Amino acid sequence: MTPLGANDLPDPKGQFIRPGVTIIYREQGKRFIPVKFSVQGRDLGSAVQEAQEKTRDLFQPPYRDEWSGEFEEMEAAEMRLLVIVPVALGLIFVLLYMAFHSFLDAVVILSNVLALSLGGIWALLLTGENFSISAAVGFISLFGVAIMDGLLSISYFNHHRLLGLGVNEAILRGAEKRLRPMMMTALTAVCGLLPAAVSTEIGAQTQRPLAIVVVGGMLTTLFLSRYLLPVLYSYYGQRAREMPQEEWVTLPPGTEPLPNVSPEEIFGILKYLHEHGHGEEIIRIAHNTSQGFAHVMILVKTAELLGFLKTSEQLALLTPAGKNLVDAAPEARKTLWRAHLLKLPLFKEVFAVIQRQPDHAVAKDFVLETIVLRMPYENYERIFDTFIAWARFGDLFVYDEETEMISCV
Repeated sequence: MTPLGANDLPDPKGQFIRPGVTIIYREQGKRFIPVKFSVQGRDLGSAVQEAQEKTRDLFQPPYRDEWSGEFEEMEAAEMRLLVIVPVALGLIFVLLYMAFHSFLDAVVILSNVLALSLGGIWALLLTGENFSISAAVGFISLFGVAIMDGLLSISYFNHHRLLGLGVNEAILRGAEKRLRPMMMTALTAVCGLLPAAVSTEIGAQTQRPLAIVVVGGMLTTLFLSRYLLPVLYSYYGQRAREMPQEEWVTLPPGTEPLPNVSPEEIFGILKYLHEHGHGEEIIRIAHNTSQGFAHVMILVKTAELLGFLKTSEQLALLTPAGKNLVDAAPEARKTLWRAHLLKLPLFKEVFAVIQRQPDHAVAKDFVLETIVLRMPYENYERIFDTFIAWARFGDLFVYDEETEMISCV
């Protein structure tokens, strides 16, 4: 040890005793001096960056500086997130494309992620909170909610398009049906995390950024995403929709959609055949009745479905049941019509359910659900109207439009 004088310079007559540290820290065999500080009122990243700039010329070889602690952990976490988040979004996009078989559907669903992220960013700006790993975790939570909301909305829009509805009607029905569950999800998250977002207690600085981001994003989804997805879908939703391959199913016999024809038209064809020898070529029927061939073909197939006609090549033949229907008196005609309607699975099932009900009535929604299950990808509203018209012709059911209840006569 070198003796030092009063001016702390080497001096042979100086003292060997001088003040110093009591503990010498070493790491990996090298001495180091820890300097600790905390950051308040600003983000950790910018504070450390400013400190690094101001101390860049302070340390000369063989000395060097090393920034560790929370800053080092934050940098490691950011590097992991820069890899994990893009990979996760890419995999989600692939899964969405596999589910919808549509590039546009997948892109529109992912656009909802940007909408909810804007809410989280604005929430941080308005509250003066700094971005941190906790806030990043909040954004990741928003990604999941945004994708689920988009998935539910787009899938329901597509479902209604496959049922035969127009783009605007499909959007309105889908938005109406999905409004309640999506609002409940958003409000649950807002109410649950709002106390954490406004908390000022000890330890709140770690949970507050996450809560602020989630609350801001959920408030955004209450307004922005409710309009964003329908608007985007309206630009491309008019394209033709194909039935997913996994839904190519063989329907049970008798589940053909009810043709959009009235009972009076069916009875008119039967009466015409009765007057012309009980049989005639379909094309001649169309010519003599001044109707389109396609429409007459639908009437013939409908009468055949009910058992009043049978076809042989291009010839329509009146069956005994059809002859009896034409010859019967009005009340007997209704009885015959009811009997043949109840041979169709849709009418038979609804009639059986009504008979089991205490008040002998069912709601319109039940019939609509039955139509969707038995006749998927058809315009169920149109089929319901045909169902009611056919039932009324034979006094089978009574439909109250005010209560939307269906009961037996």
